[in-house]
Amino acid sequence: MQGDVSESDWDWFRQIRGVALQRFCDRILAETQGIMADAAHSSHERYIAIHNLMQERNSEIAVGFDAPRRASVVTQLLFMRRRELLTDDEFFLFTRELCELITKMVSDVDERR
Repeated sequence: MQGDVSESDWDWFRQIRGVALQRFCDRILAETQGIMADAAHSSHERYIAIHNLMQERNSEIAVGFDAPRRASVVTQLLFMRRRELLTDDEFFLFTRELCELITKMVSDVDERR
């Protein structure tokens, strides 16, 4: 199924991808605000914490959002679903087959943790 997503799934993915990226970036910015507001740490410690956070989140953005292609839809949807970046209403607009695959993959990953 990896590269065989339907045309409707591909079209919806391309539309909803930006929404999910916006939500993820909003979360990252909220994390940085929390770090910035932590007066218990020095400015330098907060700077280092934000720098480290940004490096970590940049890696996650690469996995979840970079180079969208049909072959990466499953991987990127798995990323989005595990991080609750799509509402159920948005997620269930994909075909039943794709939703079932992603749901099973989320369950499998969560069981291994």
